[in-house]
Amino acid sequence: MKRNDFNWDKIVDEAFSNDRCHVFSEHYNVRKRKLERSITMKRTLRKGRIMAIAVSVAAAAALVPVSIYAYNKFTASINKTAKYRNTISVQTPVAEENAAYMDYDFGWTPEGFSYGVKYGKPGYRTEDGETIYPMLYRLPADKSFDIDLINSFDCENYTTSDKSVMINHRNAANEYDRDVWLYFNDTRYLLELIVTDGISDEDLKKTIENITLKPSDEKNFSEHLWWEKDKNEEKLAQEYLDSVTYPVEEGDRTILQIGDTGVFECDNCTITLNSAELTDSMEGIHTDACGWEKDFSDITDENGNVAENIRSYIKLGDGIDTIDEIVYQDNVPYHILKINATFTNTADETNEIGICPEILVFNDGIPNTRKNQKNGLYYEDSIYGDRGGFFSLDTAPEVKGGRNSVTLGAGQSTDVQIAFLVPDDYTDEMFINFVRYGNSYSQSLKEGYPIFDVSK
Repeated sequence: MKRNDFNWDKIVDEAFSNDRCHVFSEHYNVRKRKLERSITMKRTLRKGRIMAIAVSVAAAAALVPVSIYAYNKFTASINKTAKYRNTISVQTPVAEENAAYMDYDFGWTPEGFSYGVKYGKPGYRTEDGETIYPMLYRLPADKSFDIDLINSFDCENYTTSDKSVMINHRNAANEYDRDVWLYFNDTRYLLELIVTDGISDEDLKKTIENITLKPSDEKNFSEHLWWEKDKNEEKLAQEYLDSVTYPVEEGDRTILQIGDTGVFECDNCTITLNSAELTDSMEGIHTDACGWEKDFSDITDENGNVAENIRSYIKLGDGIDTIDEIVYQDNVPYHILKINATFTNTADETNEIGICPEILVFNDGIPNTRKNQKNGLYYEDSIYGDRGGFFSLDTAPEVKGGRNSVTLGAGQSTDVQIAFLVPDDYTDEMFINFVRYGNSYSQSLKEGYPIFDVSK
């Protein structure tokens, strides 16, 4: 079965690469929080996985601190600093004068893996979605710092002839259950690998053994160290987001119906919602959110309908003394909302119009892509990770853009079919938001940007 990795990639790619009017959704921010807490690339819960891991951590509590010495120029010690946290303490060597740029080289990968760039991220992947994401860092010279690895329940440390290796096994109720840290001896280079669980330990270690550094004419490494992020900057950013997220009264919402046309000056276009159909059948849906052919067997049953969905209600841990725990599970059906919309370019020149609609719901008057947490518990659905996002887009080949977009000449129009997966508890009151303006959905609605009512 192929992994469905589009949604996280789409969220990140749209959040950081799109220069049109845009705002981070709450869904993105929840995911970002999880990413920063446990280096999690995406989250697809598997029944019983978290509880099984909880049993394993008891043995990990007895881990003995390990020290790694790469000659006398680079030192790193790994210590267990809390029940579910391991901390790497690093002392980097003095900078070399006129040091050449270096890049990583994978001398061997398991069968079926090939290198490629997907959604802006380089990595090694198989057709089934098994992935190794590499990220090379050049560390500051002659500096000491700590890297906290939270949600960590086991660490394996060893050395090879040219590198020091740490394989961190995380409390990941997702397929990215390991991250690997490679310190190259006599250098200031650190390579981080995020690895899916379908890669065997034997193949992973053979891959690590065959990774080397090579001179490069280009700067293919990062000097931005995510573990040294500015806490005050994060606090100010969150305070700002909180200040622009507020209830929007019904009288301040511009709500359109099926058949209406919305004007979106931000994208120099109008959008007419021609039809909206709520169904359980995948019939007629065969492209992904960028318009490319896709097999959706991973979310359908033997009859071609939306597969069963298990919703897991989770008590979030801090990743240090507690880990995420599934409190209970429930069956919450998903449906397909299939819409047809006409996009018209209102610019005086050719315009590539980005298409990234979302399903909006209101929580105590506050617009968002996600309903409130139930009884203070975070929840995840087994069938799909991207609440509020569309999963399929289909339009005429001659106007299809490079990703989720259409390219139209001045005054030109085209019809686009878009499909969303929506949980049953959204259908009584839900809206389609085509353009997000400002820094929150609240701001967008206050500015008069319309949403379309597609409630059941």
